[in-house]
Amino acid sequence: MPEPLDDNPFAAPPAGAADSTFFKTVATKVTFRELWWNTRPNLLTFAIGSLFKILHVPLPAPFGFAPESLALVDPSELPPGPRDALSGVLQQCAKLGFTPRFAELLPCVGDAEGYAVILSNREGTMLASANCARYIRRIEVHVSFASLLNNGRRLTITNAPRRLLTPPGVDARYHAGASVEDLLRAHRLRLLEIGDGWPVALNDAGLRQYVRDIEQQSLEFQEGRGVWARMTVAEVDRVRATAQR
Repeated sequence: MPEPLDDNPFAAPPAGAADSTFFKTVATKVTFRELWWNTRPNLLTFAIGSLFKILHVPLPAPFGFAPESLALVDPSELPPGPRDALSGVLQQCAKLGFTPRFAELLPCVGDAEGYAVILSNREGTMLASANCARYIRRIEVHVSFASLLNNGRRLTITNAPRRLLTPPGVDARYHAGASVEDLLRAHRLRLLEIGDGWPVALNDAGLRQYVRDIEQQSLEFQEGRGVWARMTVAEVDRVRATAQR
């Protein structure tokens, strides 16, 4: 994880980060549609980003992340910052019948961090992910619901804004700003409408494997089209030094 900041309650111990392979997002490789998703409704920012993309102007990565080193731990191991930020949505999920199973710690370099708590319903046919991300001093909290179908399809719905294309086989819906209750209602409705499969019940080991599979699938897809790229040692050192200033 990033080096702790004295006044940063989100900072976690950097154990293992030195051995991680960090990735960056290559802004010039995203599609124009993805660029719009990330800049709307600011037309000027979109126009500048489009020009950089057309001219292949490289932009320095402000941070890096290591999905291959994702740690699955007990929720009690979350730092106080993300634990407090997620408390509200976790309480809402609990009222809807979801129980915390484990937490995710995403190793990052630079002034960014990523955390999540994974929950499931009693039957294990639906999982919820309460996510907390910090970029410099901006904190974002989002919730997603997902189910694995017996035919291999993955259904997911989230109240996070759409940023990137999703891998094949992932049927993702985006309801930015929706309440947790409305999000779950929409996911349940989709499950009722499915005509070619049904949700698989996952135990704790199955949930952990599901999370690992999703991370690997996303990595292979985004790296394969050049949107995510491995950072050099020099790039990692640069963003780490910049974050410590």
